[in-house]
Amino acid sequence: VAPELSGNCHVYDPYGDEATIHEGRVNWFGRDPDWRDEKGFRGKNDVEKPIGEWNRLECLAEGARITVKLNGVIVNEAVRAEPQAGRIQVQSEGAEIFFRRIELLPLEGKPKP
Repeated sequence: VAPELSGNCHVYDPYGDEATIHEGRVNWFGRDPDWRDEKGFRGKNDVEKPIGEWNRLECLAEGARITVKLNGVIVNEAVRAEPQAGRIQVQSEGAEIFFRRIELLPLEGKPKP
């Protein structure tokens, strides 16, 4: 699903057309157009929970499709992703992050490799 271009960044649009992006940043669905990279900033459509509450992040990897959900809302999606196998890395983009629990589960109805 294609992102739209907002300033110098792409923004995920769940209703957009597919696009191939080889460089640059793709921001999440609902990202406030007036976003500021500052501690405690909250956008008007943030799907993240307030500070002090845990968020639930789900990354569904189904072959070449990756769907990212935050608190039940699809915030990003990719098709024809490569590679389709390999190590799993959990990180933050240079910011502090805390993990309470990480679970790896097979998708229902999918055979185990």
